Amino acid sequence: MHSGLSRSISALNSVATGSKPADLVLHNCSLVNVYTREIVPDTEIAISQGRIAYVGKNASHT
Repeated sequence: MHSGLSRSISALNSVATGSKPADLVLHNCSLVNVYTREIVPDTEIAISQGRIAYVGKNASHT
C-alpha cells in the first residue's frame, strides 16, 4: 500500500523540481485562495498523472 503512494509522491516531486516533464501545464490561470479571499493572476499549474504537481508563477522548468 505504501509503495504505490511513495511512487506517486516521488513522481510528483520529480515534476515539481523539473527532473521530469509535466503531462500538462496550464498557463494564465487565476488562483483563488479561499482562506484569504485573494485572487492571484498569471499562475501556472503543472499536472502529472492526473494530479497537481506544481503551482506558481513559472512552470517552464516542469
